[in-house]
Amino acid sequence: MSDVDSSPAAEIPDKPNGKTLASLWNGTANVCGVLGLVIGVAWTFPSEIWEAYFSSQVKMEEGVKEAIVQMASVYKEFALSQGANLNDQARFMLNSIAIVQISYHLDKISKYPDEIFARSSYFENLALAGLAYQVQRYDDALRFNKSAIIAANREKIEPLEAYTGIANATTGRDGASAIQEARESYKLALRAGFKRQKTGRADYAMAPLSVMIDASLTELKIGSWECGNTLAGLVELQLTKPEMKTVAMAQTALSVFKSIKATITPVAGRSAFACDYFSSLN
Repeated sequence: MSDVDSSPAAEIPDKPNGKTLASLWNGTANVCGVLGLVIGVAWTFPSEIWEAYFSSQVKMEEGVKEAIVQMASVYKEFALSQGANLNDQARFMLNSIAIVQISYHLDKISKYPDEIFARSSYFENLALAGLAYQVQRYDDALRFNKSAIIAANREKIEPLEAYTGIANATTGRDGASAIQEARESYKLALRAGFKRQKTGRADYAMAPLSVMIDASLTELKIGSWECGNTLAGLVELQLTKPEMKTVAMAQTALSVFKSIKATITPVAGRSAFACDYFSSLN
């Protein structure tokens, strides 16, 4: 007996007995049960959820596009009415109706998650931001302009308009207290403008100038009077160059700029500002 016990065959482990097999089976069954549940859930129940999820995403994206069409139509009708022979009461009524209708559509889509607007195009977000700004929905305007920047990065566009829009919405909401924040946005817009100009495209030739016009008027209204005039001087210098005098759009811009500038008067007590809009371009 001892010879058998000491033989090499005695060192070979026993085959799994019934209890060992049952233990192994139970463990495997537990794992397989979890895997089966995961696979089953992944391929059946959630497929309906995912379908509903993507369907809702598509509906929201379509809702954004539809809202833009509707609001733009309302705004266009109101803009056209400004040239009509209307008395002040009628014009005020049309303005009120336009604001209510645009706000109604903004209320509907403002509930959408940020990802919907981030997936919308740069110009769709700009349209939303511009319309929101027109009815003084400044928080919405900021949100859409920020989404526009995300879209611009995806579409390889320098987001000049979005940065300018952020500056305008910021000061629209917070007034003169936001001038420093607005300046930072204008600087980013100016940098984007010069990048566009460097592409050589004819429609980008006046890109930096458009930012300077906006920034100069903001400085004159609520910022530094000296800085505003410095920027205004640069704007007028550029638009009165001999080659610009034959460009109808440039002369129209100059005329409008001067007429708006003429309505702004200095306010006492404003702090001076070292007009460093171009320092970040170096």
